[in-house]
Amino acid sequence: MTTLVIGHTWDGAVLPAARRAAVRLADAGTHLAMCVVAPFHDDPAPDHAVGATPGLWNHEVVELFVAGPDERYLEVELGPYGHHLALELAGVRQPFRQAMPMYTATRRSLGWWAGTALIPRAWLPPPPHTANAFAIHGTADARSHAAATPLPGPRPDFHQPHRFPPTGLPVEHSGHDLVDGLAETLVALRGVPARDARRIAAEVVDRSDPPSWTVAALTAVHAVSGD
Repeated sequence: MTTLVIGHTWDGAVLPAARRAAVRLADAGTHLAMCVVAPFHDDPAPDHAVGATPGLWNHEVVELFVAGPDERYLEVELGPYGHHLALELAGVRQPFRQAMPMYTATRRSLGWWAGTALIPRAWLPPPPHTANAFAIHGTADARSHAAATPLPGPRPDFHQPHRFPPTGLPVEHSGHDLVDGLAETLVALRGVPARDARRIAAEVVDRSDPPSWTVAALTAVHAVSGD
């Protein structure tokens, strides 16, 4: 499992815990599971049917970028209302395939949202991989941009794949343990001690029927937030 904590503004200021988001990457066989938990800012939903949504980056969204050693990289966006967008690019801002169909699930509750997107491994660039994750919300001049790894420039520019840090993606058939994933996310996102995080995660998953990331992640975050 790999967890990217979106804990900085785009230019490097540290965000308070209540404003951080996390993207967990987990093995899902022939797919890579992108598991998101993030504050919900209640921005207006896109004026588009739920599903693949052009221009989703103009709305409240969490984004994952995965790059390879050449100029290819993948961008996957997921919004709190269930909208999504995937783009394969060959060169900076040069998509050669976009708006591909993708399984997603999202859920909103008490100021947070969680979601899952299943990314076909065939979309990934060849390894070794680098990656970064971002969160955007707000409207007009009040847009807010946050990053797991801040990037330089006079304005937010997430299309800098040569600056992404090395990231080991979960290999196929490496296993997908929901308890471990929740515990790791609580430690990274909310600063919960590892032993307590494991206990909370196990209790949440035990109560979930059936257990799923979208339900369990929100329940776990509320448990440590006192909501």
